[in-house]
Amino acid sequence: MTLHTSDGCTLTPPSSLSSQLQPQILGKQCASSGSNDGCAYTDTNPKSYGHEFNLNAGGVYAHLWDSQGIKIWFFPRNAANVPPAV
Repeated sequence: MTLHTSDGCTLTPPSSLSSQLQPQILGKQCASSGSNDGCAYTDTNPKSYGHEFNLNAGGVYAHLWDSQGIKIWFFPRNAANVPPAV
């Protein structure tokens, strides 16, 4: 997942997750100027993308965008804790 913004925005990894659940951070500088890499991370859950995602018939991505920042969660299709649609 990647976010591209204007200058001055950076990715701050969540400190509340255990190290086993931390996603692989690919970039912390979100600005689209320069290299245009954006701030990005790879979810370590193999069901969140690609072949495993397809075999599992997809899943749900939920986003929260508020004054504290942007948060993204992934829930495999068969997860018991998928939030209801709003």
